[in-house]
Amino acid sequence: MNRFSFVYDRLVVRLEDCVLNICSLLVVVMSVSLLLEVGSRNLFSYSFVWAMELATACFIWVAFLGATVGVRRNEHFVVDLLYRWFPEGHPVSIFLQVLSYLLIALLGVVFLVHGLDFVGSGMRRYSFSLGIKQGYLMLIMPISGALFIINAVYGLLRVAAEKGSHHHE
Repeated sequence: MNRFSFVYDRLVVRLEDCVLNICSLLVVVMSVSLLLEVGSRNLFSYSFVWAMELATACFIWVAFLGATVGVRRNEHFVVDLLYRWFPEGHPVSIFLQVLSYLLIALLGVVFLVHGLDFVGSGMRRYSFSLGIKQGYLMLIMPISGALFIINAVYGLLRVAAEKGSHHHE
């Protein structure tokens, strides 16, 4: 393993750890927000206007970030049935893996580029109940786009390394 691969592998693993920690925190915030809303509504007939919007934002961020972890672990965007037809290392299997990572990278570019535009437009509007600029809530699009690209490149490097190791045997 060359130095670049080792450093990139460590970077991707640390990014995944960071993303999972953020997801854990967001799930806690979402749960507390919803419990507070349901409890206050049922016990005191009082509703926090911001609780549902905060919970929804947390849910969206967890879904987008979770999808990037799925790419890193090769658990998303894969048609298992096609992989079962061909043994590991078969040219068609390798082609499908490469195609899948290229499509994920393309999706990442779309999320990154258009997500930045979306964030820019959101910075001109405020969230109804949270009182913050909507662009902050929309930041998940370019962030997840960048993570999709990083993880897709990582997957492509992994496929290339596996192909190289099969080729040298």
